[in-house]
Amino acid sequence: MANKVELEIKVVVDGRTWALYPVQFRSDGTTYSTYIYAISDEHAQALLTDMKDTATVEGPIVYVG
Repeated sequence: MANKVELEIKVVVDGRTWALYPVQFRSDGTTYSTYIYAISDEHAQALLTDMKDTATVEGPIVYVG
């Protein structure tokens, strides 16, 4: 059975609404996607820039249930 992660389209944190933004990237001819939360289009772009400069892979998510 496949596990799935469900994300809210918008969340409110400390009175600010964060919207879910899709992010696509390409590697070796394949397109991948993920999502980030941001408070505006400009914020999403700034977060993506920061991620490109500082991102690391921490390991797989392990389901314990």
